[in-house]
Amino acid sequence: MRANDWVPEVRVAAAAALTAHLRDDFVPAWAMALAALTALRNAGRVDRAPLLAPIDAFLTAPRRLERLAQATHDAPVELRRIVGALRRSAATEPAALARLLATDAAAADIVGALAATRAANDLAEPTLRDQVWRAAGQSPHAAVRRAAVADALRRAGDDRQARAPLIDRFAFDPSGAVRAQVRAAADDAERTAIGAASRRLLDAPWPAPPAADDRRRAIALHTVIALGEDDADERSLASLAAPGASLRATAFAGSWPRADPGARERLLLAAFTDDAPRVQRWAERAVLREGLVPSWRDLLTIVVRSPSPLRLAAVRRALGRASPWWRLGFELSFGEAAGSYDRLPLGQWCSDVDRSFVAPAAGEHTELATAWRRASPHLDAAIAEAVRTRLVRFGVIAD
Repeated sequence: MRANDWVPEVRVAAAAALTAHLRDDFVPAWAMALAALTALRNAGRVDRAPLLAPIDAFLTAPRRLERLAQATHDAPVELRRIVGALRRSAATEPAALARLLATDAAAADIVGALAATRAANDLAEPTLRDQVWRAAGQSPHAAVRRAAVADALRRAGDDRQARAPLIDRFAFDPSGAVRAQVRAAADDAERTAIGAASRRLLDAPWPAPPAADDRRRAIALHTVIALGEDDADERSLASLAAPGASLRATAFAGSWPRADPGARERLLLAAFTDDAPRVQRWAERAVLREGLVPSWRDLLTIVVRSPSPLRLAAVRRALGRASPWWRLGFELSFGEAAGSYDRLPLGQWCSDVDRSFVAPAAGEHTELATAWRRASPHLDAAIAEAVRTRLVRFGVIAD
């Protein structure tokens, strides 16, 4: 950064040294110095244009740009972005610039892809803008696809012929944010068409194997729900036993908002019973979000009948929202049913109950004391003493 030094003589000497390195044999060194060059470009104090102009002219020559790209192929992404900016600034033809922007828009670097998608707005030729937006529509990043469809729909305006393929393509995008963008931009007729397409997909026969169509049907149901279609509740309930796990998870989520507390508890128990981990995770998140915890006895029945490490973990996390005495009743009873007691959750229970002021309910003392008598001989001595101490403190058992 001596080229931006506060002493004029130092700046002059640094500029002379930089100019002396404007030779082809120093191109790899310039590649590694691009970050410092960018910092100099953004620095204050003096006008750097006379110094930067010959450097930019040197670096943006086509053969040198290719060498810079090769030299930074495996470099940190910041350097690759700088090379990309140099290549775009060197593009003299709109078509060449559009090709560069399209490449960047579809690339894995989300920052560069978003910048390229926005830059497409500055292209005067509609076909060139569309070229970039089509590439952005294939991006692995939902934020890039969302920006692309927003720009494309805005440019299309009221031209239904231009809007139709955009809506057909993005109304069922894997990203909920992209789909929401399309629904927000759609008019009544277009939303009606989206809803009709969703229902056709939900009504179609399932392929074999069902997983091949599961994600698309889940998106279709989510769309029906998001559009507020009259049959959204009916379709959600009908999909609770669908062959696809993604569709079932969406159906549980769609059935939840208008269900009363009793129906919600039944939904949670059905979801914890479901064999798909993603459905079990939905139930866990619903409990953590809403604080409605099903009876620990019902949850115990589920994990004993269908033992699974993932199901058990989800149930335990859900019970974290319940009374600590529910948790202890569950752990002691589950250990008895499984033939072994897990030290870790019992130790965590001891830590949590120390921060709790919740006493056992009137009917829980006897049940907990009985479960404790059956469990205590099978527990590690240290954890047994820790649990026993806390049961005495809360009056569940006598000292």
